[in-house]
Amino acid sequence: MRYAHRRLAAALWFIPQARATLRSTSLNQDNSPERSLIEVLLQNLYSGLLYLLAPIQMHRLWRKGKRLPAYRDRWRERFAHFPALPEQPRIWLHAVSVGETIAAGPIVERLLRDYPQHRLLLTSTTPTGSEQVRRLFGDRVEHVYFPYDLPHVVRRFLNKIQ
Repeated sequence: MRYAHRRLAAALWFIPQARATLRSTSLNQDNSPERSLIEVLLQNLYSGLLYLLAPIQMHRLWRKGKRLPAYRDRWRERFAHFPALPEQPRIWLHAVSVGETIAAGPIVERLLRDYPQHRLLLTSTTPTGSEQVRRLFGDRVEHVYFPYDLPHVVRRFLNKIQ
């Protein structure tokens, strides 16, 4: 969620006032970016809209689940409700779709080979992507659905995978 406001700010780059404000962002003494008022407002607007749209998205998943029942399985993972993963070094890769999961195959195999002391976490957004992860990698990788971009959900997700 930390960078979500930047996506929205990038979408508003064409507005001259927003562009000037975003360019003038300076650093605090600890080298962390000082957030301008517009960044804070945009982040709050973005998060607020996502909170308002969450019930609509859940309804959409439920309806989609009538045709494809896998959409109704593991829906809580999208809100980062899953058992905490064991504490150990972990590499996280995200593949949105089946095609990206297939394309990531050689990278995953290389990471599994080169970093045997690390667990590999693959996230996806669709049940078909999840099935592809299980088919290609079985239990050699961990899989959960990518969380919705809501501040408390992302925080819970990161706490559970770190």
